[in-house]
Amino acid sequence: MPGQGGLYLAQRLRELDHVPFMMLSAYSEAQIVEKATQCGALGYAVKPLDIPQLIPAVEAALARANELQGLRETRQQLQRALDAERNISVATGIFMMKHRLPRQEAFGLLRDTARSQRRKLADVADDVVGERESGRAISR
Repeated sequence: MPGQGGLYLAQRLRELDHVPFMMLSAYSEAQIVEKATQCGALGYAVKPLDIPQLIPAVEAALARANELQGLRETRQQLQRALDAERNISVATGIFMMKHRLPRQEAFGLLRDTARSQRRKLADVADDVVGERESGRAISR
């Protein structure tokens, strides 16, 4: 590859939101293969290429890329769920302090506020926390 080396490109692909890739190289040294793997290569083939052997390697790399993308999406969904739960707990605590209520009653008030506004509980909790942080008050 003229200009920058293949490992430079591999690092850039990893930085660009984990673009899946395979390395095709003239070099088979273990050190280079290890660096390519550390950069996120899903496969490594040495030139000259034997096309019939390359096809299963590409298919395996594509399957692995799809699996990794699924894991990233699951992680993002779990993070969003954790963030929503945290905000619901914080908003409940804010209602506990503001209205001097026990936890169950404060949660009930938060839930009732969401119902009366026909909004998701997590969205109302986000607003309560955001307004508390900005110094504004939530209307019920």
